[in-house]
Amino acid sequence: MAITQVAWIQAETYQALDGRYADTAIFGGPTTTLARPGGVIPGYGGNLAVSSAGLTVTVGSGAALVAHASGQGSYRVVNDAPVNVSVAAGSVTLRKDLIIMRVYDTGVAGTSFGVVEVVQGVAGSGAPAMPAGAHAVKIAEINVTNSVTTVSDFRTYAVAVGGVIPGTSASRPASPYDGLTVWDNDTFNLAVWSASGGVWRTVPTGNTGAWTAYTPTWTATVTNPTLGSSTIGGRYLKNGKTVHFTISLNITTGGSFGIGSGTYQFSLPPFAAVKVDALASNPS
Repeated sequence: MAITQVAWIQAETYQALDGRYADTAIFGGPTTTLARPGGVIPGYGGNLAVSSAGLTVTVGSGAALVAHASGQGSYRVVNDAPVNVSVAAGSVTLRKDLIIMRVYDTGVAGTSFGVVEVVQGVAGSGAPAMPAGAHAVKIAEINVTNSVTTVSDFRTYAVAVGGVIPGTSASRPASPYDGLTVWDNDTFNLAVWSASGGVWRTVPTGNTGAWTAYTPTWTATVTNPTLGSSTIGGRYLKNGKTVHFTISLNITTGGSFGIGSGTYQFSLPPFAAVKVDALASNPS
């Protein structure tokens, strides 16, 4: 393919296709096509979040990048207010419908537009396929039983080159470019795609997420101490290849408590690759 129309030269006339190709330079995409995979553009309005009440489905405000079905760039679609769509009543057998953001591009003024659509499935047959040849991106699946609906979120995200794509460690893009960065909100880590290694490399992000409790073992190099009525506990937080941990030792003397002898040692939490001696020796 030759160079397409350059954006944006003064006094030139542009076709819509040229504008979509120009957007490809901003949003990037797989090396095999000029169509960037579709997705929600994060940070605008309600990120096209989907909810339901009875047979009414509401798609929140937001913006999306919708790929052209034939690889001719992508469309930018903005939904500036919540949109309600209706789904048909079901039966006792589960039916799955799709909620999609779709673009109709007929090349004729007045008949080209973007719209939120319902793709109705068949009871007992799983989720339906996306419409053949449609310029569309899937936002959610709706589970319909009689007149009761629940929502399964299927949003993926699209950002400009260099932007960070939010998601989970299981929903990373299938065709990343070198240096593409994602935020895994299930593990609270950044991950960067390494084209040379063909792997995602995790970037620790500090103390985020929940701490996990564990019980350390207290030993010594000569004679192990005995806890008696004393207590010991710990907790840890794993970020990428770094494990943060704390150990709390509450000593109650007397009874079967024994101070032991030598240098104290405490077992580390899971994932830790080395053993660290205590900073202080037994004061005997």
